[in-house]
Amino acid sequence: MNAERVIVTDTGASITPQQATEMGVSLIPLHIIWPDGSDELDTSYSNNLKDFYNKMQDFMDKGARPPTTAAPSVLEFSNLYNDLLTHGAKEIGSVHMMSTKSGTYSNATVAAEAVMKAHKDVKIRAIDAKSFSLAELLQVKTAIELQNNGAPLEEIDRILTRDADKNMSVYVAINSLKNLAASGRVSKGKEWATSLLNIKVIVHLIDNDLESYQLIHGGKAARRMIVQDLMDDVETRKAPPSKIGVIYTYNPEIGDELVDMLGGVLRKPGEPTDSEHPRAELVGPVDALGLMAIHSGPNAGAVAAVWKDVDPQA
Repeated sequence: MNAERVIVTDTGASITPQQATEMGVSLIPLHIIWPDGSDELDTSYSNNLKDFYNKMQDFMDKGARPPTTAAPSVLEFSNLYNDLLTHGAKEIGSVHMMSTKSGTYSNATVAAEAVMKAHKDVKIRAIDAKSFSLAELLQVKTAIELQNNGAPLEEIDRILTRDADKNMSVYVAINSLKNLAASGRVSKGKEWATSLLNIKVIVHLIDNDLESYQLIHGGKAARRMIVQDLMDDVETRKAPPSKIGVIYTYNPEIGDELVDMLGGVLRKPGEPTDSEHPRAELVGPVDALGLMAIHSGPNAGAVAAVWKDVDPQA
């Protein structure tokens, strides 16, 4: 990690503290607010996800809604930024989940302005990833690469915005509508029907919201369909993506299965880039954690891709 130039992100990007260390980013956790009002950092479950799912199921079995997530406070952001400054940081790019769904970006912005006011020689920029979970993770990876290549914060911000608006596709296969119904996102009738008939749900994130879905019989068929949807995007764009991400909830076998299905479009670990037959870098598979896990429940899977073949000034 370059101590003078740092990327910060939140756990909404489905990153554990250990993964953040490996990636060279600084991590700030979201809060999980349980139906009984208790508040925990979502990093509390990084190494014991079974406990998280069991606790969520216990509440739902009693008729409660799933837990919600809450943004880190302005004070938490300020403390993190100041700690990074004491370790030599001069420039911080703080990349956070979509501002339309969370106060994380807003709180980061307020904290950044306050810290810069007290430290005139420091530059901190809060950046709206315009995404969450797997898509946010891909944005963070891009931010790290851009920073390592010397891009200024303004350029990182512009490129992440461009990718979120034009260069990214995300498809999710949800095992059940139970959690979405419990949180009021879909009707109880739809949830009952999918549970009764073993129908899985495919969601295409439109503007990073769960707006469009279709129903498929069987989990593997649904996962095969989201991979095909992604391959259709590759064909439409006439170019492979630069990165493909894979994410799952609770069951790592689902992540491995999705990687196998993606097959020849992925670059193997350590394999050099081939300009004549380019293939995508694999990001993941990782467990979704937090936000996606709450809405989708266990045994969901998702694939996402980001392209970098558009006019950089578009």
